[in-house]
Amino acid sequence: MKKSASRDKGVMKFRGVQLDLGRQMESLDYIRSFTDFAVHHGYNCLVLYIECRIRTKSFPYKSKESSYSPDDIKNIVEYAGKKNMEVVPVVPMFGHADLFLDCPELAHLGELRGGITGRFSTYNHVFCTSLKETHEFLDNYITEVSALFSSEYFHAGFD
Repeated sequence: MKKSASRDKGVMKFRGVQLDLGRQMESLDYIRSFTDFAVHHGYNCLVLYIECRIRTKSFPYKSKESSYSPDDIKNIVEYAGKKNMEVVPVVPMFGHADLFLDCPELAHLGELRGGITGRFSTYNHVFCTSLKETHEFLDNYITEVSALFSSEYFHAGFD
């Protein structure tokens, strides 16, 4: 009987599964149980799509109910590490930024500001790349978030 690729560690070195916390926040208990499930099925990398779900010094704007603290993330990474599971963060950079730009403190960093409308609507979901402050904010946030993960990988979404 042929082994499945997900369980045969010799076939694929990197076996990742993604958990989308950007669109739906999950409890730490759920993330731990998902990690256990993934390990049981032969995965060795947990890709966390987090968008703006982590409160940091540069991004303290989300409530405790709608975001994770740095300690929460360290707890997730530590738990996964004990299971030989690497955790890779995914943060959208310029597009898919609506959860960032919904914060009044960052709304001025969106492409659609000052009454400007987009091709399809007034839905502000893209950072304005021509603003120096956008780059400074993202640099600070990515630096703070990446420091919470032990992985050498970081997925910066640029769509």
